[in-house]
Amino acid sequence: MLIGAGGFTVVFLAGLRKRVIATLLLLAVAGMLFGMRFMHGYQRERLVSYLNPEAHPLGAGYHIIQSQIAIGSGGVFGKGWMAGSQALLDFLPERTTDFIFSVIGEEFGLLGVLGLLLLYAFIIGRSLYLSMQGPDTFSRLLGGSVALTFFIYVFINAGMTTGLVPVVGVPLPLV
Repeated sequence: MLIGAGGFTVVFLAGLRKRVIATLLLLAVAGMLFGMRFMHGYQRERLVSYLNPEAHPLGAGYHIIQSQIAIGSGGVFGKGWMAGSQALLDFLPERTTDFIFSVIGEEFGLLGVLGLLLLYAFIIGRSLYLSMQGPDTFSRLLGGSVALTFFIYVFINAGMTTGLVPVVGVPLPLV
């Protein structure tokens, strides 16, 4: 799915007509709906638990609930470096990769998360600016697609840990 999203950014940056892009989006949605028939049971549970994680607090909803507890318990200023109870007491699964955003939210609070997101926004914005300065179409498409793929990974990880998107197991880049 992430590779497809990266490919879609190239199609978007290449400037294809809106009709072609809409057709590709419809085909992608139809493909995802068709692909759902072949999902494993635990994958279906993740999608269902995304909509209501409290229905399965010890099962498929556990990751989202613990992640939201960690982020919420950080408050504005956080608990301090290595002082997060959710991460240190192993309530938060995959705290060094998939849920590192939750650990940052717990230990450094809202200000730390905003600082991290501003740093990512600067990196992505600067990457897009530099890619648009490229001498030819290929370099502009390559630079833009790398920057937007980076954005997709950051968005999915931050959304996954806050409960905006389903848990998919994408680590936060550069952390």
